[in-house]
Amino acid sequence: STSSSTGKANFTNANFPTDPEGRVYHLDVKRGEVATRVVSVGDAGRAALIASFLAPLPDTGEVFMRASKRGFVTYTGVFEGVRVSVVATGMGMPMMDFVVRECRAVVDGQMAFCRLGTCGLLDGALPVGTVVVASKGAVAVRREPDAFGTSSPDTPPPPP
Repeated sequence: STSSSTGKANFTNANFPTDPEGRVYHLDVKRGEVATRVVSVGDAGRAALIASFLAPLPDTGEVFMRASKRGFVTYTGVFEGVRVSVVATGMGMPMMDFVVRECRAVVDGQMAFCRLGTCGLLDGALPVGTVVVASKGAVAVRREPDAFGTSSPDTPPPPP
C-alpha cells in the first residue's frame, strides 16, 4: 500500500507485501490475472512467443499482459478453450520460488505449472554449442516447493 502523506510504500505485511489493489510485490499481478494453468519460461522473448499462440480472454477481448518492475512478465489468454498464463521468470530457483508463491496467492483452486527452459552443461567431451536433449529421468515433479529446505532443522529433507 502507499501512504497518502508521503507517497512511499507502506506494506502491512513485510513477509508477503501487496498493494491496495491486492497486487503481489514481485509479479505485480492480482486475483483474476493469472490462470490455474501456468507455463513458466526464463526469457521474456520466449514468453512473448508462446503468448502469441494464446487467444484473447472472453471478458476483455485481449490477451492480458503485465510487466513488473522486478523483471517478471505475465501473459494470460486462452489456449484450446483453457485459460493459460505464461510467466517469464528470469534465471534460477529463487526467481521460480517467487513465481510459484505469488501466483498461488492470487489464484483459487488447483494449479499446474510447466517449466520450459534451458540449462548449462559442463562436459569436456562435448564441444561448446552442442545441443543436449534431456532424456528419461530428467524431470522433476515437486509439490509445495521450498527452495530453502525444510522448516525445521529436526525434519529430514524430502527424498530427491
